[in-house]
Amino acid sequence: MSVVPPDLQGKAKWPTRITMGARATGSRTVSVSVLSLCQFYNWSTIVLACDEPENGRSCSTAQAVKRDLAAVLSDVEIVVFDGFTPSFNYIAALTVLSEKARVVIYSGMSKQAMRNILITAYNLNMTNGEYVHIFYWNYATGFTWRWNDKDDQIVRQAYDSVIILEQDQSRDAPPKGTPYYRIKYGWRQRSEELFNFTYSLSKP
Repeated sequence: MSVVPPDLQGKAKWPTRITMGARATGSRTVSVSVLSLCQFYNWSTIVLACDEPENGRSCSTAQAVKRDLAAVLSDVEIVVFDGFTPSFNYIAALTVLSEKARVVIYSGMSKQAMRNILITAYNLNMTNGEYVHIFYWNYATGFTWRWNDKDDQIVRQAYDSVIILEQDQSRDAPPKGTPYYRIKYGWRQRSEELFNFTYSLSKP
């Protein structure tokens, strides 16, 4: 994207959260989902970012996704973060990312690392519609923009450039017709309408 699209609120075209299907497991599911997005939006070059050294699974998963995508996309590189180190230089890391591609796939980032990435991306003018930030397999919940601190509004605006891929392992539960089933799909419908979520199965 070179400019912020006028129809950014259209969830069918610009979803912010996408589930990857029932019982989604393995890096292959992520690869297929990312590849589908690349084909839909005509992205040919992406860069992967992973979180080391304490979060070994993050980079091993990114390596597997890279192998799957490299045969189809023209160029796929990996940039390693260290989100567990408070002094990690996010400005330098995102500057490297910005020089490699405008579509960044983040593998298994913690919520603090994700927030630091979005704040830094905003300050580097990487959330103005020219860059897309895709997060998958985040290892903690609570990815809200509101932490009641001075950066809340920055992160809120930065989320306009974010797509989150998540597994939908409970699509077949609870049983149809039960109160929990109606609550689940009522919640889904409201999140689609209000928060731009897209599900692998949107209707009961």
